[in-house]
Amino acid sequence: MILWNDVALIIQRKRIMKNISLKKAASDLSINMFKYYRIENGVQEPNFFELQLIFEYYDIELIINFP
Repeated sequence: MILWNDVALIIQRKRIMKNISLKKAASDLSINMFKYYRIENGVQEPNFFELQLIFEYYDIELIINFP
């Protein structure tokens, strides 16, 4: 099971690896910078639409396995 904090850390690392500022990422994603900061630091979970945008922005693939 993956916890939200783990996902937030992946997002943060991807942003840093791509050398994108927090402000630019938030602006590119049309997410309030304060909210994006909270998402990236695991304090707030994004809604499904925001999560989808973030994953596409950083080329993160989401694979769901159903038993």
